[in-house]
Amino acid sequence: MPAAKKAAGGKKSKAPAYETSPEALEPFGVQRREMSRGQCLLQVAEPLQTPLCLKASVLGVKAADGRLWVTYSTGIDAPLQPKASDGPLEELGYIKANGMEQVLNQLKALEDDLTSWHLKQAAAKLKEQGKGKDGKAAPAKKKGK
Repeated sequence: MPAAKKAAGGKKSKAPAYETSPEALEPFGVQRREMSRGQCLLQVAEPLQTPLCLKASVLGVKAADGRLWVTYSTGIDAPLQPKASDGPLEELGYIKANGMEQVLNQLKALEDDLTSWHLKQAAAKLKEQGKGKDGKAAPAKKKGK
C-alpha cells in the first residue's frame, strides 16, 4: 500500500474513506445491512470467506482504485482481486460467514475492550501505590545486610 502523503505542517493526510453507499457496493453484490431487505447479499462489516478459505470483513470501496477492500483476520487491509465488472462476489467463490462467526467476532471485540480497560485500571492502581502521602514518589527502600 502506498504511504500517506504529508500535508502542510508535517502531519500525514488522512487516507481516503471507504465508500459504503448502495451504488458503490451494488456491482460487488455487497449492501449495507439496512439496505438488504431480505436479500442474501454480503454486507459491510460482515465476515466472509474467500475462495482460499481466508476470513475477511468487508470495509467498502475506495474511490481511488474502485476496488472492494476488506480487512483480514490478521488485521491487514487489502483489496479483493475481483473487479466490479467480474460480477457478484458470491458467484466468484466468496461466501458469507455463518451467524456464529459474527457472534464470535463481536465477543472477541468486547473481550479486547474489557482487557484494555482492566490494564488501564491496573496501571492507575500501580501509579497510585507508587506515590507517598504527600503525592510525591515514595523513596526507594534500601536492602539491609
